[in-house]
Amino acid sequence: MKNKQADLLGIASAVLCIIHCLLVPFFILYGLVSESVIDRWEYLDWGFVLLSGLAVYLATRHENDRHEDEQPENRRQLPRQMWAVWLVFTITLLLHDVWAPALYISVLSSVGLVWLHFQHFRKKHITAVAK
Repeated sequence: MKNKQADLLGIASAVLCIIHCLLVPFFILYGLVSESVIDRWEYLDWGFVLLSGLAVYLATRHENDRHEDEQPENRRQLPRQMWAVWLVFTITLLLHDVWAPALYISVLSSVGLVWLHFQHFRKKHITAVAK
């Protein structure tokens, strides 16, 4: 998978995760899902963790190989931010059941992943084409 596709995958998976996190409470509140579905719903969360982790890995794996005109520290800043936000996302998913603010933090970290993947996409593919 190319770097460009990895960023698009990351954006898509994070947006789907946000939609999932925002719709589930309404589904439960209005009784649109059964208890058995709610018990299995967390597997979808872990699917988002794996998918977003894969997208971050694929997007950042060749970060040191490109853009020799940049300082090494500048090259590593965006990938480090992506991994840090992904780690926050993963930890807050683990804490959903025991700490109420974790849901909000995981949604915010999903928004952060969308933004970081977009910035990475713009930096690596849009500005690179313009040069």
